[in-house]
Amino acid sequence: MNRTAYVLKELGVKKGDTVSMMMPNIPEAVYFGLAVHSWAPPWLFIMLD
Repeated sequence: MNRTAYVLKELGVKKGDTVSMMMPNIPEAVYFGLAVHSWAPPWLFIMLD
């Protein structure tokens, strides 16, 4: 998760930004959500089923 959070920070995502992701219901979606949540920007999760 730290690597994913680091990549998002390198892309310019900062605290206070809203991150959204649109992914199918797979384990990687949870992993990404936890990585974003680990440094606290709000995020929106949209499930594709």
